[in-house]
Amino acid sequence: MPVYKGMEILVADADTKIVAGSTDSSKIGQEIDSIDMRNYRCVEKQNGAYIVAVMVEDSYYLQGSLFAILIVGIYLTLASCCMVYMLSKVMKEKYEKEKFRYTSNTDELTRCYNRRAYEEDINKLDLTKEWVYVSMDINGLKNANDSFGHAAGDELIRAAADCMKNTVSVNMVRYTEWAVTSSLSSLQKIYRSLKTF
Repeated sequence: MPVYKGMEILVADADTKIVAGSTDSSKIGQEIDSIDMRNYRCVEKQNGAYIVAVMVEDSYYLQGSLFAILIVGIYLTLASCCMVYMLSKVMKEKYEKEKFRYTSNTDELTRCYNRRAYEEDINKLDLTKEWVYVSMDINGLKNANDSFGHAAGDELIRAAADCMKNTVSVNMVRYTEWAVTSSLSSLQKIYRSLKTF
């Protein structure tokens, strides 16, 4: 009989249960119930006057299991790496998009919405509802620039923008000009804010 690594085949007499043939010749002549089968998986089948037993070592199954576990582990590792890579690309793209949107709609000096954002806001206005348009300007900026320098003038513009941003959503239309568009219900809040300037 051919011998397969990790597998044994036994043929025993059904009445006496003595092994008459085996892939391992040392088991011939032993009683089938006395053979140590602790490390084997065994299938016995009685066919007429004979019992046929096929025994497979547990390590044979274990080798296949380890190989399968190794393949699944490698697959899961690669899949995880691909998912992390794709997620990082999506997050980076989203961040870049938000950064571009912020820089394209924001004035660098004042961090107020710029003229582009102002025009978008004006185009979005619902003309069927009441709304308020307030235009503001800084007087005396030229004198501040001439007397104290452009850095002081920039600081004056930033301070005015900060005061306005703390109370209302404001758009910088030109270098020293701001516009506020709001619903009529916020008119009192805007009026109180304007009195502080």
